[in-house]
Amino acid sequence: MRKIPIFILMLSCMIEAKTGEQIYKKCTGCHGLQAEQKFHPKASAIIHMSSDKRLKAMQRYKAGNNNKYGMGSVMRDMLKSLSDDEIFLVNEYINSLKNK
Repeated sequence: MRKIPIFILMLSCMIEAKTGEQIYKKCTGCHGLQAEQKFHPKASAIIHMSSDKRLKAMQRYKAGNNNKYGMGSVMRDMLKSLSDDEIFLVNEYINSLKNK
């Protein structure tokens, strides 16, 4: 039996890593394909938030420390399975939508 070198296994894991665009797909129901949709009448679309403000909001939602517009539990459930790196990728993807 032939052994697979560890670096090949690591490479296969990196290839399967999700991109910000792939992760964001589960957000489109509330936030829209271009992050342009307002999920609440008093909220602004997340595309218009600064990158820093949006990232901090997502981190606070994940930690359960944000309940803006009563969406804390929904957002926490959406973000709890994401790593900090994945949240960063989603935020960067949303930033890239501004140029489209």
